[in-house]
Amino acid sequence: MKIDFYKEVKAGDNIAYEKTSSGSAELIEGKTVIKVNDNELKQKLEKIFSEPIHYLKSNASKTMDVTIEKIAQPDTFEFFRQVKYKLFDVGLKGIIEENDFEIK
Repeated sequence: MKIDFYKEVKAGDNIAYEKTSSGSAELIEGKTVIKVNDNELKQKLEKIFSEPIHYLKSNASKTMDVTIEKIAQPDTFEFFRQVKYKLFDVGLKGIIEENDFEIK
């Protein structure tokens, strides 16, 4: 699984993202490999990618709607799905490219 990073660009009151990727993170054999040229950004990303993410998951059924708190551990598929929302904190947009992995 791979996430490509795109840097935020501010144009007045609007926010857009660069068209070319400024790096990526890839889950290879159970380890996250971060590839960016900016050392300061790499340090920030290494911190984000090393800490578990707490998120809420809805478990709706026909009779009731229950929200459950979940934790996504680093170096997992679920973590990669959730981490893209934390990338906005460092001015990045993450686009996931799911390779040939079977994802449940």
